[in-house]
Amino acid sequence: MNDKLNKILDHYHSLEEKLSSSQLQSNPEEFGKTAKEKSDMEELVKKIKRYFIVEKNLDENKEIIKSDDTELKEIAQSEL
Repeated sequence: MNDKLNKILDHYHSLEEKLSSSQLQSNPEEFGKTAKEKSDMEELVKKIKRYFIVEKNLDENKEIIKSDDTELKEIAQSEL
């Protein structure tokens, strides 16, 4: 699943790069189409980035739970 999400992020970043190119800026029709596609993806991209943050936090908490530090374990378990 992460591969698919990363592909979406990559495509979004390629749209950003495309929008900053001088060639695209000289083609208003293509510029508008690309800007709309990027705009349509913005909410999805925010959610994907949030997903990766949550996934990272979960992984970190799982590692803490495996550790010998009792206080950190309790904190991590309460966050899960």
